[in-house]
Amino acid sequence: LRGLVGSEMCIRDRAWFVYLVLGDVSFERASFYLMLAATLAVPFTGLFGCSDAKHRFGTTTTGVFPEKKLWSFVLTGITLGTVGWRLSLGWAHVPDGAEVVVFTVLLVTATGIAARLGMLGGKLVFGH
Repeated sequence: LRGLVGSEMCIRDRAWFVYLVLGDVSFERASFYLMLAATLAVPFTGLFGCSDAKHRFGTTTTGVFPEKKLWSFVLTGITLGTVGWRLSLGWAHVPDGAEVVVFTVLLVTATGIAARLGMLGGKLVFGH
């Protein structure tokens, strides 16, 4: 599940950028559906991560755990906000102008946070 969120976000970003370049609405829709799937997975990933940390390490309050929790909450907020905003626009509306810039910043930021969470997870698993 953890790798799924990062993979969906990378594919989602590619679909979004293809939409920006070609203007094909189907890529914007694909990007949204991938964002929706990632948004649904993010809370479960965080909960499973906390459970795993307590089971394996006996704590979630030392080391990299506080930072992972912080970024998990931020990622959840960004993804929920982005999906909620896109749903509020309706299917007939396709983002344009300033909306494109804001969506792009949110999507890239969410992907960066997911990458940071993956790197912190690697520190836990591999000790680097």
